[in-house]
Amino acid sequence: MRKILIIVYFTVLSEVLSSCAYGINNFFGREDSVRTRAESLKQVDIPSALSASDGSYTVAVITDVHFGADKSRNVDNAFLSWLDGLYGTSDFPKFVLCLGDVAEHGYKNEMNDYNAFCDKIREYNIEVFSVLGNHDLYNSGWQYWKNIVRPETSFYHFKTNNFSWYFLDTGNGTLGSHQYSVLIDALESDSAPKVVCMHYPLYAQGHFYYCLQDSIERNLLIAYFADNNVKLVLVGHTHQYNYTDMGFIEYNVPGFLEKGQWALVKVDESAGTVTPELVSE
Repeated sequence: MRKILIIVYFTVLSEVLSSCAYGINNFFGREDSVRTRAESLKQVDIPSALSASDGSYTVAVITDVHFGADKSRNVDNAFLSWLDGLYGTSDFPKFVLCLGDVAEHGYKNEMNDYNAFCDKIREYNIEVFSVLGNHDLYNSGWQYWKNIVRPETSFYHFKTNNFSWYFLDTGNGTLGSHQYSVLIDALESDSAPKVVCMHYPLYAQGHFYYCLQDSIERNLLIAYFADNNVKLVLVGHTHQYNYTDMGFIEYNVPGFLEKGQWALVKVDESAGTVTPELVSE
């Protein structure tokens, strides 16, 4: 009887997974890995809207936009209307950050839809810098990400006047030993104040189910960030707001699609400070 129940269980499970829009391959492995995706830390160009004379400015942050989810996209227009309202003011953002899960199922058309949304933002002469999320890897989504979503990589950085901005690949719930080693070398050789952007949180107010899955990796990162002049770590994934001071601020931005919220980060390059605040549609 037990053998029959086991057979039935795995038969049903197989049927569910094979019909699942997220792809059965995502439960049992995928061709790409964080090691192959995050081979090296790529340096990208400074945001075009940011000039050397800009001592203070703002940055908009969205996350978990989930194009392809079966929900209304009214929040997209709300965000663009919000940009309209700020245009010409000192609070108008110099660039936009997206902290991952741009696609619900990792499909090519979903990433094209996300890119079309980004193109509407780019009409304001501001660039969007995106972080890879776990949903973006479903259905072998990396093959589309690396050709569609700017800057077409998952591990990169750029430098503004005084700040360094780092973007990490945590799509598998870990940095992996190679990306971790490259990152630590970069942090230790960079004395500038830093902002780190990634999908998975480090702490999220103790909601460890949603955090990076390797507790040793997570704890070492917290220590390194605190000791290497990291000012702000921007994260998504939970769809909830969380704020934690660990010698640096971990700011968990709520879900863009689910919560209709995003963040505005005020940057003072001269003072070396970054101050995030929530915005609602």
